Amino acid sequence: YIQNYPIHERALCVDKLGWHGEQYILANGSIGGDDKQITVYQSANAINSTLAQQGTLAQWRSELSQPLAGQSRFVFSIACAFSGQLLELLDDDGGGFHFVGSSSMGKSLSLKVAASVWGNPDNYTKTWRSTDNALEGTASEHNDSFLPLDEISECDPRIVGNSVYMLANGKGKGRSTTTGHNRIAKTWRIIFLSNGEESLQNFMAQAGQKTNAGIEVRIAHINADADKGLKTFDSLVLADTGAAQADKIKESSHICFGVAGIAWLEHITIDKAATTATAKQLVSDFMSHYPKLAPQAHRVAKRFAIVAAAGEMATIAGITGWQAGQATTGVMTCLNNWLDNYGHDGEHEQRQIIKHIQAFIEQHGSSRFEPRHSHICADFEPKTSNRVGYRHIKTGDYYFLMNTFDMQVCPPFNTKKVLQVLDNANLLMRNQGDRKAYKSPKTFFKNRQPFYVIKANILSYETNKSTGIATTTHAK
Repeated sequence: YIQNYPIHERALCVDKLGWHGEQYILANGSIGGDDKQITVYQSANAINSTLAQQGTLAQWRSELSQPLAGQSRFVFSIACAFSGQLLELLDDDGGGFHFVGSSSMGKSLSLKVAASVWGNPDNYTKTWRSTDNALEGTASEHNDSFLPLDEISECDPRIVGNSVYMLANGKGKGRSTTTGHNRIAKTWRIIFLSNGEESLQNFMAQAGQKTNAGIEVRIAHINADADKGLKTFDSLVLADTGAAQADKIKESSHICFGVAGIAWLEHITIDKAATTATAKQLVSDFMSHYPKLAPQAHRVAKRFAIVAAAGEMATIAGITGWQAGQATTGVMTCLNNWLDNYGHDGEHEQRQIIKHIQAFIEQHGSSRFEPRHSHICADFEPKTSNRVGYRHIKTGDYYFLMNTFDMQVCPPFNTKKVLQVLDNANLLMRNQGDRKAYKSPKTFFKNRQPFYVIKANILSYETNKSTGIATTTHAK
């Protein structure tokens, strides 16, 4: 009967939120595209959509967004809320940002303000307090959009690194069906904004884990403190004190919410091709201020550029109430903060490697390096157990036993990479041509044993400067 019943209208069912051709699919409808085509989101599981609207766009703009135009961290957060929709247009995988600061700094408030673009701030803002499986479902529900995640300390430090990779890479775990066949993994593209009292590096260290360059590129850390003596605020515009201003912002974000996001979707779906062209031009203009970034820094800066482009486009659409350029200024302030913290060259792994070797020497300098100044070892000189090498008494250089360096010192980094970084930074002694080894003179070892020799000045080496590592500049 159903197969033969005359059908006057047909609907296209899709199983993924976000962009579908010229349309943007929501849990309860779609925006843009051909009005004659009915598109319906159909999920295999129940979905708890937190999109909600209250008040008017004029209210949200005048009472919340516009007064915050000079607050760099809040401008950045609001622009983040608009940026997820641009990822597909720019063919970018997205990634995250992490506000770091002490308690009562205003980190959560900035997330709530950003969340007000799409719904009730309390409902739309999610927490890190979930399993990686649950977070996977949350990410897929925010495909092509924005996900605020409050308080990273609520996440298990053992899984937070993998969770960051999963969110930024946009793909869930592979699973099998009851019949043993592979189930299609969930995919998404999102911009997520996180916060916490600690950096990801310090938080993961609690579980004995180390961050790597890949994680730090996928979630860029920004100081929540605007460094103006007002915590997250750059200035006082709504009240006489920071606390009173925070209360005013919180109140406004709960009076009017969700309307800016719908207005944004209506604007960008009018002409998707034109939206794409505008976004590409704005990103290019932003990146022109940072012409000499190293590859890792360039990748992070482009994510900031997408946020700036979204903020400027929302301004052009009359949504934010800001002046042209204010979104870019706020985002650049946050990017420059990231560059100041992580180095203008942006090569996180190089700095991490040097810090790793520094820490090993600082921790074991007197216990695992046998002091030596010649091949003749006097009886009164102490013998070193669990030795990793020798320290030259006159020069202070560290002579690492090659196998021990490879097995005990370098992990979790690759030995070849470690040696290359040390050599580039002019911290490695070598006399074997292209090899990174150093064959000691007979006055030091009779059999001229080869070592990996690291210069004594590694302990005073400033890893956040460009000594020995490619220098770059960034906009001020």
